[in-house]
Amino acid sequence: MRWTELEDHFLQQGQSCRQLGSPFYGELMPLLSQSICRHSALGRALLCWPMPARESALALRIAAALHYLFLAGKPGPVAALYRGGGQAKAGLLHQALAEHENHILDCIQSPPQTNEIGRSLALLIGALAIAEKGSNQLDLYELGSSAGLNLNFDHYLFQAQTWYWGQADSPVTIHSKISGSPADARFEIGRRWGCDLNPIH
Repeated sequence: MRWTELEDHFLQQGQSCRQLGSPFYGELMPLLSQSICRHSALGRALLCWPMPARESALALRIAAALHYLFLAGKPGPVAALYRGGGQAKAGLLHQALAEHENHILDCIQSPPQTNEIGRSLALLIGALAIAEKGSNQLDLYELGSSAGLNLNFDHYLFQAQTWYWGQADSPVTIHSKISGSPADARFEIGRRWGCDLNPIH
């Protein structure tokens, strides 16, 4: 793989993150191409990557490795980076990549597990449609539930220009561009079951 392909991939992933409402990663992704030394072990691993960068979500694999370190409470550049970083983001990212290179090399061997709660909108629309036909009690079974965030979709607030659904004081708000209104029905969630082939503890 050529380095220019990696740079293009990081830039495109950053653009996608911004469009999807993730400004932090939108800023972080382009910095990856500046912060990874191509002569380092990580740089060499990326250049020898056996699959196209975009198809294997290579940038997201690196982001997942860094996010795991932050959630694990690792002090130093990772913590500073995720807590703001100010104008020093590039420097902090470079330090984090060098300090935790072995961890990142290990993590990128597995595809990232994404927890996109925007997918909950589809669950809500489906649940309302089912409830409208008379099935008011629903059981949720999610394959590949990762953190299980979508199993709690009925606790979120959904807002569009012409309708909303949920509690106004919900700590999570999901905005939708869907026009029209969903079915006007009520339902309750009975059981919530999720499974994952590779859970992260």
